[in-house]
Amino acid sequence: MSGLFGLKPTRARTPVGPLQGEWWSGMAIAHAITRSVRDSAALLDATAGPEIGDPYWAPPPKRSFQAEVGADPGPIPDFFWVIAAQTFSLPIPKTLSDRPL
Repeated sequence: MSGLFGLKPTRARTPVGPLQGEWWSGMAIAHAITRSVRDSAALLDATAGPEIGDPYWAPPPKRSFQAEVGADPGPIPDFFWVIAAQTFSLPIPKTLSDRPL
């Protein structure tokens, strides 16, 4: 392990500058390589949001990215188990109690 963390934010989450609205039709995104998830979340909190001239923007998060670090993600949605079972040729759980935790 290198001790570094990289994140590719969703399209239009971070602005690319006042002279360009997007790069490569939104397929290229700028962010940083940081030492931790917490550092990356802090940078994303500081840089996320629309800028004048942006052709579109991502909706604002419900709470800060730093607040999400370490938060309980909640239960995994049921559709995930079906997709995972189909992808890895596993038996599809008959009931929700049969799925792995």
